[in-house]
Amino acid sequence: MNEFTTSVNRIAATDVMRCYQCAKCSGNCPMARDMDLLPHQVVHHCLMGVQEVLDAHSVWICDGCHTCTERCPREIDVAGLFDALRQVTSARNAPLAQFNRSLLAGVRRMGRVNELPLGLHFNLTGRRGLLNGAGDALRLYRKGKLPLLPHRSANLSALFERVLGGGGQ
Repeated sequence: MNEFTTSVNRIAATDVMRCYQCAKCSGNCPMARDMDLLPHQVVHHCLMGVQEVLDAHSVWICDGCHTCTERCPREIDVAGLFDALRQVTSARNAPLAQFNRSLLAGVRRMGRVNELPLGLHFNLTGRRGLLNGAGDALRLYRKGKLPLLPHRSANLSALFERVLGGGGQ
């Protein structure tokens, strides 16, 4: 077994080597139509040690419903594997991982998602330039679809601390 497979197995607390590619995980996945790699293909890439799976959008499209895990005849935690791949991708600072951190920072701060601060935070942390996407934002603002001042909801900082164990992203 290669180092990548061993690492992913350890993080996910599962054994992708047990997979015999029946594709039941993909056949039952409600998000499969939006994925660039189907769940059984992601498992296969992990099994073969193909690290390019970390660049797949599927890793972030998975909604964590655990249908794949429930349907797996080999009892592989496919949803846990996707979680593990998100952790590894976040450590690599990939663009989708940066977006995920920006989104969670906004929810933690305001209790909800607000597009304007999300876009600004994502642009600044991703070094995309402050005004990247400004034309689209202006069109949305003119149509009344993008408020300048966010509505503050419940403070979720304490919940985030409890769920994430005091500092995870």
